[in-house]
Amino acid sequence: MSDKYYLPQQIEHYLRGLALQYETLEDKLLRKIIVNAKYKIEEGIGYDNWNGGCYGHDVMLIIPDSLYCEVLKRKKDIESKIHNDLRELATCENEYWQSVYIDVESNDDNWRSRHEDALLRKIKNVSSSAVSHIWGNLGVRLFLSHKIEYKKETEKLKEELKVYGISSFVAHTSIQPTREWLKEIENALLSMDAFVALLCDKFRESQWTDQEVGYAFCRGVPIISISLTEQDPHGFMSKDQKMLGSWDDIPKMAADIFSVLAEKPGFAEKLKDAAVEAFVNAPSFFESMHFVQKILPCIKFLTEGQIEKIKIGFANNNQLHGCYVVTKELDVRLYEITGKKFRIENRQLIEVSKV
Repeated sequence: MSDKYYLPQQIEHYLRGLALQYETLEDKLLRKIIVNAKYKIEEGIGYDNWNGGCYGHDVMLIIPDSLYCEVLKRKKDIESKIHNDLRELATCENEYWQSVYIDVESNDDNWRSRHEDALLRKIKNVSSSAVSHIWGNLGVRLFLSHKIEYKKETEKLKEELKVYGISSFVAHTSIQPTREWLKEIENALLSMDAFVALLCDKFRESQWTDQEVGYAFCRGVPIISISLTEQDPHGFMSKDQKMLGSWDDIPKMAADIFSVLAEKPGFAEKLKDAAVEAFVNAPSFFESMHFVQKILPCIKFLTEGQIEKIKIGFANNNQLHGCYVVTKELDVRLYEITGKKFRIENRQLIEVSKV
C-alpha cells in the first residue's frame, strides 16, 4: 500500500467502524463479512475532475468459502450496502471509495478432486522459470491455435500483438528445438491467460487444435474464435459469436483481438498495464507511434502510476522522445484521457499543473 493516498492507509480504521455499526444494528452477516475479510485495494483506479481532481479506490473483500456461500444469493446488494456505508464513514476531500467487491479465498488448488464428475482433476502448476521462458515479461499471455500451414502468418500476428503488450505462443515457432515440444505446449496451455482459435479449412480435423481448444475450455480462459476462411466455430465454441479475420490485414486482427479482450472481465486493467509497459520499452518509432495513435484512444482512464511510468519512459527511451508523432500527439492524447495538461520540453513530459 503506497503512502500517496490517505483513504487506503486508514482502511483498518474504517472497517472497524463498519463492524461496530453492524454490531449495533444486529446485522450479523455484514459484521461477519467485515470481521473475517482480508482485503485488497486498487488505489487511484477512478478519477473525477470535481474540486481539482478526486481519486477513487476499489476495495476487494476476500472471505472464506463457508461465509461466501451465505453471501452468494445477495452478493450485489451486500456489496452495494457496504460500499454506501463505507463512503459515509470515510470523508476525504480529494478521495473516495469507488467500489466494493466481495470474492472468495482461492487457496484450494485441489478443489476439483472433491467433485466426482470432474473431468479435470487438478490443474498442474507451471514453474516460474518455465513461464518466463515461454512468455517473456509481457503482461498478457495469449495462445494462438493454428494449422501448421499458416505458421508464418501466425508468427506475424504474434509480432503485431507485441505492440499491445500481449505475449503470444505459436507452437511451431515458439518452441526451441532442444526442448520436449509436447511438454512445452502443455506448459503454455496451463499458463495462458486467453486463447485464440484461428479457424481455417480443416481446423477441426487436426487432433492438435481440437485438443488445444479442449484445454482452453477446461481452464475456463476467454476463447476468441477468428474465422479466416468462412469457417464457423464448432462444438462448445459455437455458442460464442465468431470474429472475422484476414491474413491480408494482420494489424487489424491484432487490434480486434486487443479490443475483444479488453471487454472480458478482469482484462481491461491488465491489458492497459501491458500496453503502457510495451510503450515505454518500445524498440522502434513504429511501436511508439502505434501506442499513441491506436491504443491510447481506446483507453478511458490512466492511474497516476501509469502516467508516471509513461513520463519516465518518455525521458529514457529515444524511440519515444525522438519520434515526431509521439512528441506532437502524446500530450494531447493524455489530456483527452486525464483532463490534465502536459507539455514536452527537453525530452521531458511535464504535467503543467505540477510546475
